[in-house]
Amino acid sequence: MKLKVWLLWGVKLGLVSLILYWLGTSGRLDLSKLLLLVTHPGLSLAALLLMLFGGALLVTLRWKLLMDAQGSDLGLGRLVSIHWISLFFASFLPGSVSGDGVKAFYSLRESQGKLGKTSVLTSLVVDRILGLAGLIFLGLLAFLATWKQSIRNYQVEMLGLLMAGVFVALALFLALIMRRQREAGDRVGELLARLPMGGFLVKVYQGFRAYRHHRMALVWGFILSFLGQGFFALAVWVITPLSCGCDAPVSAVFLATPLGELSTVIPVGPLGIGVGHGAFEYLFAIQGLPHGADTFSLLIAVRVVLGLIGGLPYLLYKKRDGAPSELSELSSEEACTANGDALK
Repeated sequence: MKLKVWLLWGVKLGLVSLILYWLGTSGRLDLSKLLLLVTHPGLSLAALLLMLFGGALLVTLRWKLLMDAQGSDLGLGRLVSIHWISLFFASFLPGSVSGDGVKAFYSLRESQGKLGKTSVLTSLVVDRILGLAGLIFLGLLAFLATWKQSIRNYQVEMLGLLMAGVFVALALFLALIMRRQREAGDRVGELLARLPMGGFLVKVYQGFRAYRHHRMALVWGFILSFLGQGFFALAVWVITPLSCGCDAPVSAVFLATPLGELSTVIPVGPLGIGVGHGAFEYLFAIQGLPHGADTFSLLIAVRVVLGLIGGLPYLLYKKRDGAPSELSELSSEEACTANGDALK
């Protein structure tokens, strides 16, 4: 029995070591950018703590609210551990939502049969939509706060109007979902099925409908999303002077960060590498800020540090007493792809 435990630890340690080696040799762990963070420890620590609080604790609290509404009995500490493990795997899996499959796998394993695949995936999809709403609302507030300056720049004005349109659409969609449904049928679901990306829209619609009796969970989830995204954008603002050598206006960073973050959902490279660089470069440039791509590289460096911290919970992970050793409802491969497919 002890040999089995030691072998398991050896396999996990080997996997963590291989991932670290791969990140370094593939250039995804840019040591030159990390040196900027080392030479400015105060700013680096501030950004790390802001992302730790906003991107880890508040996000996990939001997920717990949604999981509790589905009947989960997993404690906050357990969900924090699962979230950290997902951050670790998201450090080298394509796209910024790739860790959701890991969260689905571990939360199903921990649920001891109390939650099914549909319930877990529903909570994750709704969690992502609430995160999107928080991002858009944050960018919209930044746009409105600098309305007079923003409308002088056609590109910034169009981005602001785009965010306003998306937020209004999300609000109307949520209002339709939360309405009382007649027994005759669900006309909204039938209409969504006929639209482009109808399958995805129907899944999101049905996911939110499952929370119509837990509306406060959605309200608090949105509040936590907005606060969490605010801490994240503040972390970006803290590290921006390291790359641009300038005093970046808070409003400019808070306007660029939400749209730049949305671009990282595209599963091209780990942590949005490539797509995120281009998005931040463009969004910073149209507001007169240089080196947006370098700012994103620094952001990746901080995220890699956070993700690597998640390697420790992965090494120390031990399933709950009574949890099945194998999953009959969702294999690890299915878990890593199901949520990503739903969000494409």
